[in-house]
Amino acid sequence: MMDLDKFKKINDAFGHNIGDRILIELSKILRRNLRKIDFVFRWGGDEFLIILPNTNLKSAIKVAHKLKKIILLDKNLKNITASIGLTVYNGENIDEIINIADTALYNSKNSGRNKIFFYQRGEFFESEKHS
Repeated sequence: MMDLDKFKKINDAFGHNIGDRILIELSKILRRNLRKIDFVFRWGGDEFLIILPNTNLKSAIKVAHKLKKIILLDKNLKNITASIGLTVYNGENIDEIINIADTALYNSKNSGRNKIFFYQRGEFFESEKHS
């Protein structure tokens, strides 16, 4: 799961038309920088669900860091940052896996935003601190 940090402030300050343009630009960035077999869904508001088939945790973390950097440096997004929560599918039902990723995302946001948290063996970790 990916969520743009402080996106509501952007909408409030510049209007929903600008906010919508930012979401469209983010969608384009995600599609350009993911594989053809990956899936990107707008989950709601400024939250995106990204599915990376056949990807282990280490590779997913690398992808997350790459996306975070690309978003931060993109001139059209003007210093917007993203918080990311991820997990690896291990046979859970879809609701459970989304809930785990969402909880990882909120750990990221509650730890200061612009971070990546992941779930492994029953615990949540910040990727920079765990690597």
